[in-house]
Amino acid sequence: MKNTSRFSVSFLVGTLLLGSLLTACSCNDQDEETPLARERFLGTYSVNESCPQQYNYNMTVSTSTKNEDVVLIDNFGGYGVLLEGIVSGDVVEIDDSATFFDDNGSAIIANFEGLATLNSSGSVLTLNYKVTGSNGFFQQCTATCVKQ
Repeated sequence: MKNTSRFSVSFLVGTLLLGSLLTACSCNDQDEETPLARERFLGTYSVNESCPQQYNYNMTVSTSTKNEDVVLIDNFGGYGVLLEGIVSGDVVEIDDSATFFDDNGSAIIANFEGLATLNSSGSVLTLNYKVTGSNGFFQQCTATCVKQ
């Protein structure tokens, strides 16, 4: 009977030590935060755009509190509007409406649709989009956006 209880105590102590070692050595990947895909897009960009005329302006991409895959794009297309974009991998999809003012001061309600693709180094954003306005306004544009 003495041998059985010595074996039980030894087995219990050994099990507890093994459990402690496994717990101490295990890696918990959930403790490390993975950066969100949108983080790569954040920043200010110097934009060179063709619509078909050449335009140069700055545009800023920032986080949205709406959702983790949403970014805010300020001065999109040089129109002075703030649009939302949805990030998926290296692409931002834009499908949003906003009001801007033309050179005569007339308000134009417009729909902006397009894609912005980030290069592998994260320094250049290629933007292809179209703008359709309430007054018949239409432009299709391509822009190269260099992160500052």
